[in-house]
Amino acid sequence: MGGEEFHASAITDRAAERKRVSLITFAAFSGACAYIIMLFIAMPLSIHLIVNGKNGCDPDIDTVCFAPTDTSQDQLTLTLTLLRATTFLCGSLVGAMSDRYGRKPLLIFALGGYALTGLCFLIGWKAQEEVLFVIGAIVLGAASPINPHGIAYISD
Repeated sequence: MGGEEFHASAITDRAAERKRVSLITFAAFSGACAYIIMLFIAMPLSIHLIVNGKNGCDPDIDTVCFAPTDTSQDQLTLTLTLLRATTFLCGSLVGAMSDRYGRKPLLIFALGGYALTGLCFLIGWKAQEEVLFVIGAIVLGAASPINPHGIAYISD
């Protein structure tokens, strides 16, 4: 009987572990998808449209508003530079934070950072203010070094 109880407990533990790994895999995958969409689609198009719109371009009339101009490229370059600088600066802290607090709290922080970035992008789009895209990029840069820890957590 003792062996049967152990066997049932091992199955329960394995099912709970599988559920936990599935949840973390989903979180890491959705975080990576959100990162790709925000960085490569939402931010560049939005910045070009906002900057070009402030210069008198109407996207309903002219499709050229989606094209990069010198001013919009300068804004996008500044935004991406701040994002990468923040990623570099925060990346050196993530390893120590992972050792101290564990991987799961960092993954939750990263998902919160992606949500906050999306919120900044949405409000920035609605208000037509590129400064909110810069703030969102800095938050995204702070959250993005955590992705490798999520992948490591899944592989463990």
